[in-house]
Amino acid sequence: MQYRDGKDLTLSEIDADLVKSYEAYLKNVVGVCRNTSSFYLRIFRAVYNKAVGKGYAVEQKPLKHVYTGIDTTRKRAVSADMISSIKKLSHNLSPMQKMTKDTFLMCFYLRGISFIDLAHLRKSDIKNGYLHYTRSKTGERLSVKLEKDMQAIVDKYHRLTSSSPYLFPFLVSHISAKQEESRLYHNAESRISYHLVKIGMKVGIQGKLTLYVARHS
Repeated sequence: MQYRDGKDLTLSEIDADLVKSYEAYLKNVVGVCRNTSSFYLRIFRAVYNKAVGKGYAVEQKPLKHVYTGIDTTRKRAVSADMISSIKKLSHNLSPMQKMTKDTFLMCFYLRGISFIDLAHLRKSDIKNGYLHYTRSKTGERLSVKLEKDMQAIVDKYHRLTSSSPYLFPFLVSHISAKQEESRLYHNAESRISYHLVKIGMKVGIQGKLTLYVARHS
């Protein structure tokens, strides 16, 4: 619907040119990787094949010119020793770099939580010594015991979030509009990404340190 600006699509309109154009839209406009584009197209193919099987459409092989395979992705992970090195890092860190380090560690501690889910954690998500959250991407519900190191990070930011329902200060603002929340989130994500590279250099990580590294680790 986004690709077609809200206009319905009839089965008779589905041909190879349209699907090729849709694939280009996913890559160049939405900006997804090839595996994600392939995932969407395989779902599209399954629906189309059902329509053909029920006699609602005439088979035109509309996906013959698009990629529907699965590329092998390189897992981005670091060793336990490297995680320890990041944890021990304390000298010559700016306040933002300290927050970045804490963010990386919390992502690691919380079973690879994404930054969007971390930023939206609420104080009410902590119950009986456990932190409960739902992955926004998959809807999976997770419960993680709040260990001592995790509690120490939460306590560190309590003062900055005293008037906010959120656990961390990424979305704290005197302006409550949704648009402001979105701006705060993207600004925080950009700053965290920038300073993670600096932290990675400090501990000698080969390659770019990102929150995805925490997830895969």
